[in-house]
Amino acid sequence: MLPRITSLERYKRELGKSIKYTGPLHAERLFSEVITNDLLAYPSYRDSFSMTILEALALGLKVVAYDIPAVKYFYKPSNMVYVVKKGDVETFAKNIIRGFLEEREVDDYTRALIKMHSSWERVAHAEFEALLSILTEEINYD
Repeated sequence: MLPRITSLERYKRELGKSIKYTGPLHAERLFSEVITNDLLAYPSYRDSFSMTILEALALGLKVVAYDIPAVKYFYKPSNMVYVVKKGDVETFAKNIIRGFLEEREVDDYTRALIKMHSSWERVAHAEFEALLSILTEEINYD
């Protein structure tokens, strides 16, 4: 059962964790800032393929994100991503706390996702293979 937390100050005191909003980080600060954290809260309502989530996963962070189409498609199978119904702020907050409290090891799906997107050459090759399979698929009009 999750602890009942009534304020950010109490949360920081009881669990010894802190929450901070960094806003966009440029390359020179990105790694040094992100690597010191345990979790990424990603409350976006729109995205196509979140590099932010992928980068966080590659650094071993857990992620809490809304169930927008891209997140559901790419990241929901990952045990490192807590997917929450879009707009459900209370559950989003509870999953942030859950993410701090639970220990999770990176699963095979997440490892494969990170490996596949580890270079633009790999991404381009995967896209090419997907398009090729669509083009060479036998069309059945029945």
